[in-house]
Amino acid sequence: MLCSGVFDKLDSDIARRGRVRVLEIGPGYGPLGQALRAIYGDKLEYIAVDLPGVLYYPAVYLSTLANGEGCHVLLPGDAVPESFNFLFVGNHLLEELGDRLGPIDLALNTMSFPEMSAQQVGYYAKLLKRLLRPDGIVFEENAALKPHHTDSKAVLAEVFPCRKKVSSDIVLTKNWCQDVWSSRYVPEVMNCTDTMLLR
Repeated sequence: MLCSGVFDKLDSDIARRGRVRVLEIGPGYGPLGQALRAIYGDKLEYIAVDLPGVLYYPAVYLSTLANGEGCHVLLPGDAVPESFNFLFVGNHLLEELGDRLGPIDLALNTMSFPEMSAQQVGYYAKLLKRLLRPDGIVFEENAALKPHHTDSKAVLAEVFPCRKKVSSDIVLTKNWCQDVWSSRYVPEVMNCTDTMLLR
């Protein structure tokens, strides 16, 4: 569940630029992408990034819901379309595509960073920092609950100087929380009573 400040930020971005671009790492079968598209319609461009074999699930689900309109599965050598509804990118293509996926207004990750190595999370964090607009944000909901889990929040703190901890009545586990990360203070998200940490 995204915090209200994230929606305020997307609303503000749409008012200024007419569209927003959202990138989700590990989208599952695509429910968050579909929910955002239902809210923002053609004002939202959504990029799903995942392992190639897993990317079929959101590609089929979201493309079916969109009747295939503006849906693209990128292959090696493909160009990033100027505009789209849904874009599906295998993580093995991120080096090739580089900054052509941006600029991004919002990046998302829920419940998969802890399953990656610290190096993988660090790679994604640095990539997102490059792709984000100067006022872009990363929303993530993760926790290192098991000894073998990566503390993704510690890795993200090395890359992003601003962090907002999101209060939630739903998230009950002490080690599990939602955070918004950014390279600078973003008033729409961080100007509230929730805790904000500056490195």
